[in-house]
Amino acid sequence: WVPKHSFENEHTVAKKKGVLRIATLGCSCTAGCVGTDETYPGILEQLLNQNSAQKVEVLNAGVGSYSSFQGLQRLKYAVLKYQPDILTVFFGWNDHWITPQPDSQVKMRSDSAVTIINILEMSRTYQWLHYWAVKIRSLMGPEKAKTENQNQSRIGLRVPIDEYIKNLNAFIDTAKENGIQILLIT
Repeated sequence: WVPKHSFENEHTVAKKKGVLRIATLGCSCTAGCVGTDETYPGILEQLLNQNSAQKVEVLNAGVGSYSSFQGLQRLKYAVLKYQPDILTVFFGWNDHWITPQPDSQVKMRSDSAVTIINILEMSRTYQWLHYWAVKIRSLMGPEKAKTENQNQSRIGLRVPIDEYIKNLNAFIDTAKENGIQILLIT
């Protein structure tokens, strides 16, 4: 999966000779708004290219709403093949969101399952069945509310603190293993 406005659509995997490549990983604080270079990666590239004899390429690998868990997967499966010389990591904002299930336990659906669900959701039969399922559930009364209150007691962080620390250490270890200088940003 490639975000709509990703560096992967703008840069080749092969790095041009003599270019310093910086990859910036993070959430929307890194990604910024669609259609603008007024992000810290965009400004960083402009400043470095104004003041450096060496050509600098900054890959904005930020994705809105990503946590450090998702960012680590993005590093391993999308960013490393671009062979950055420097990596910045800017996560934490989304990691502390409250959720009933940590990111590391969320299971992704396959592309075919998502396609089938999307097709079903357009079906009037599915919509009718869904309407009645919601209606019946709402009529279940106080026992259902009691069960939901019990489930809320399991609510925690998207990325628990111990996992956040492990993720940051994994960023550092992965960068070192690949000869990449790393900068953690808070």
